[in-house]
Amino acid sequence: MSANPHSNGGNVRRELKLPDFRDYAVEVPTPATVETRNTLVLGSYLRDVMGRNPNNFRLFGPDETHSNRLHAVYEVTGKAWMADMLPEDEDGGHLSRDGRVMEMLSEHTLEGWLEGYLLTGRHGLFHTYEAFAHVIDSMFNQHAKWLYICKHDVPWRAPVSSLNILLSSVVWRQDHNGFSHQDPGFIDLVTNKSPDVTDVVMACCGDVPTMESLAATAILREEFPQLRVRFINVVDLFKLPTDDEHPHGLTNDDFDTLFTPDKPVIFNFHGYPWLIHKLIFKRTNQERFQVRGYIEEGNINTPLELAIRNGIDRFHLVVDVINRVPQLRSAAAYVKERMQNQIIESLNYAREHGVDRPEAVEWKWPY
Repeated sequence: MSANPHSNGGNVRRELKLPDFRDYAVEVPTPATVETRNTLVLGSYLRDVMGRNPNNFRLFGPDETHSNRLHAVYEVTGKAWMADMLPEDEDGGHLSRDGRVMEMLSEHTLEGWLEGYLLTGRHGLFHTYEAFAHVIDSMFNQHAKWLYICKHDVPWRAPVSSLNILLSSVVWRQDHNGFSHQDPGFIDLVTNKSPDVTDVVMACCGDVPTMESLAATAILREEFPQLRVRFINVVDLFKLPTDDEHPHGLTNDDFDTLFTPDKPVIFNFHGYPWLIHKLIFKRTNQERFQVRGYIEEGNINTPLELAIRNGIDRFHLVVDVINRVPQLRSAAAYVKERMQNQIIESLNYAREHGVDRPEAVEWKWPY
C-alpha cells in the first residue's frame, strides 16, 4: 500500500472546479417573505459540481437523494449499480454502471466509502437524516482523531479534503414521523472536536429557529416600538467559543461587540440548548444567555405544536424578552398574558384540526 501514491491522497488531490455559488442565489425582493427549499437549490449546485468534476466528486447517502431534494444530480449522473438491471429499473431508477451517486441503506458503509474516497485524494458529500447520523458517531470521531494526529505528528502526510455531512429531515419538521426521528444531537458530537444602543439581542441558529425568532421580533416591534432589538443569525457555531479554543472563534472584544457585554441574549437553537452554553462558557456574563432548543418533547405534532412543546416558538421567545428586559417586566404583563393565550389557542387548534393555524403557516415578515 505504501507504494501506491493514493495512500497519501493529499499529494494527488486536485482542486474542484466549482461554479459561482452566487449564480444559485434565490431572489429576495423583500426580507423574510420568500420561501424556498434549501436543499432543492443545493441539488442544482451539486449537479453542476458533479458535471464539472466527473472523476473526483461523489455524492453519498441512504435511499434519500430524491426525498432530500437533491435529485437534480441525476441530470448528469446516475446511481452506482453493479448488480443485475431489470426492465422496471428503467422507470425512474437512475441506475448506472458508472454512476457517481452512492446509495445504500447503511450509514456506516456510506461513511466508510466517503472516508476512503477522501483519503485517496477525492472529494464528496454525505447526506443523511439527522436522527440517524448517530449511526456513524464513532466513525466520525475516529476520522477526526486520525486527522488531528496526522496534522500534528505526521508532517509528511498531506492534508485531504474535508468530510462534508448534510443533515436532512431535521427535528423541527418531524410532524409525520414523530419522536423516533427527533434527535439533533449529532452536532454536539461534531463540536466536541455598539453595545449601549441595544436593549436585547435575538440570536438564532437553524432555519426553523430563525423563522420563529423573526416572528418573535416582528411581535416585539409591533408591541414595543421603542424597544431596541439586535438580531444575530449564527451560521458558524465555532464563532461562539473564544479564539484560543477554536480557530474560527471570535475574540472577546469582537464577541462583545456583537452580543454586547451585558444585555440579555435570547438564543433560539436548532439542537440541544446546553451545547450553546458549552460553547460560550468563557464569554462575558454568560448567565445573561437564555437558550431555547430541542428538549426531547415531541411526537406526531404539527410544526408549531412541536416548537411550542420545546419552547422555541415565537410566543415563548417574546415572553423571554419581557422577563429579561427590565423596563418591560411589569409594564408588559398584558402582552405576556396574550402570548400565553396564543400558545393555548395554537395547541388547541393543532389538536382539533391536525394542522397549524393559517396565520402561522403563512407568516411572512411584515416590515
